[in-house]
Amino acid sequence: MPHATVTGTGWMGTAPQRLAMLLGSSETFRSVVGVSTEEQALQHIYFFEASDRAGEEDPKPRAVIAVTDFMVRNQSAGGWWGEGGLALVLEFIPPPQYADNPSDSYIWFINTVGAIVKEMSERAGTNIVNGGSGTYLNMREWIVLEGPAPCVPDEEDGELFYSVIAVVNWVG
Repeated sequence: MPHATVTGTGWMGTAPQRLAMLLGSSETFRSVVGVSTEEQALQHIYFFEASDRAGEEDPKPRAVIAVTDFMVRNQSAGGWWGEGGLALVLEFIPPPQYADNPSDSYIWFINTVGAIVKEMSERAGTNIVNGGSGTYLNMREWIVLEGPAPCVPDEEDGELFYSVIAVVNWVG
């Protein structure tokens, strides 16, 4: 699936891209996807869906971001304020040293997701530092909806991967 070439505008349009930049700023996420820069990490982050169709696969490890809800609220003297939720799906293949032991690969995955959440929470709402402008998404909650769990879908190559689906709530 092609990556976005359109720049989001307004609260709803910029929120997914700001979450992608926030995720890409995580050293742990960059390590999992095998890149060194935030810009390179964005090539492993998809909007709305990632493809598993034969010949069109978006390789794992990867992340997928989609808008789940959005609201504009009048804060009285503070003016209008946007807020909402973004679905974030993380799909990672365990490293070879953990792949044969389900307990080890599961603990590796939850440790990895926990490190990513910690790194994102430390940067949420701060200024983008590596060549960008504006701020990272002002994440206020990370809520797991499904997983973390192992996955081996029949329609895919049969390679074990782990997945977690979360909602990232934001304001700003």
